[in-house]
Amino acid sequence: MRKMMVLPLAAALLLAAAAPVAAAANTSNSSGSGSTIQGEWWTESGSGYLYLFEDSSGDYGEIYEESGQWVSCSADPDDENYGFQGTRTYGWAYDIELTLGSKLSSGSATADVELQVETVDECAGTYDVSFDATTVSVNVTGVGSVTMFRDSGSFKTPGAFNQHSRFRGKERQAEGQLDLGSLGTRDLGFAIMAEFSWSDHSNG
Repeated sequence: MRKMMVLPLAAALLLAAAAPVAAAANTSNSSGSGSTIQGEWWTESGSGYLYLFEDSSGDYGEIYEESGQWVSCSADPDDENYGFQGTRTYGWAYDIELTLGSKLSSGSATADVELQVETVDECAGTYDVSFDATTVSVNVTGVGSVTMFRDSGSFKTPGAFNQHSRFRGKERQAEGQLDLGSLGTRDLGFAIMAEFSWSDHSNG
């Protein structure tokens, strides 16, 4: 299944708010910039996604993969009780090193990842969990043209509070491969690179 990537503006602004630069009493200004590589992959038996961010407020990322099948949990063909059998892998990335080329022509990143692997049989009601750690790397090449984007928002309570935010950057679709270390490699069916900046002002 293919879905568009969404840059988490709200998350970026939330991180930025942790260290505002005070301009006056009850007034705060914050700003920053960053870059990201995101990708998805899918096969007949499963799918997964990856996103990595290197931001002036800190780096963060996530990996998820589900591999297996949905099966009938009953011998009765009229019983529509189905359950998942397979594995679900969750990963949280840190120590991210991310580089994007000029005009987003290429991109590469490495990250250390803490993994949680669930072996699931929903029909039997078993969920076995194990933990691991690995280093992942991703390399992508830009395809198509660079697209610019921007957004803004505001909130105001007359005479009491005023806030406005701005977000802008550029992005480019890409193709490439993800190396999950001990979990093997994945060809990315869809990927994107982006550079962005943001600012936030509030008073009241």
